[in-house]
Amino acid sequence: MKIRKYVYLVMGILLVLVNLMITIPRVSEIKSQLTDPARGIGYLIGTHFLLIIGVFLLYGAYRVQKKIKRKEQQSLENAFLAED
Repeated sequence: MKIRKYVYLVMGILLVLVNLMITIPRVSEIKSQLTDPARGIGYLIGTHFLLIIGVFLLYGAYRVQKKIKRKEQQSLENAFLAED
């Protein structure tokens, strides 16, 4: 499960960084596209698709980390209960 956490974490960070490297040079183009509200939402979703996927992967890594902690706590509780 730790391998899956690290894969999610690395892929999420890479996608977020790639999105930043693509978006920062195009800030003026993005500002000009946001003048029309109807086109703005679609343009933002299209240009930040990598960011959206990256955030989902980072959230997945967070959930896997919570699951790992929960299993560690459960095994610790089971160890104390087994000694009785």
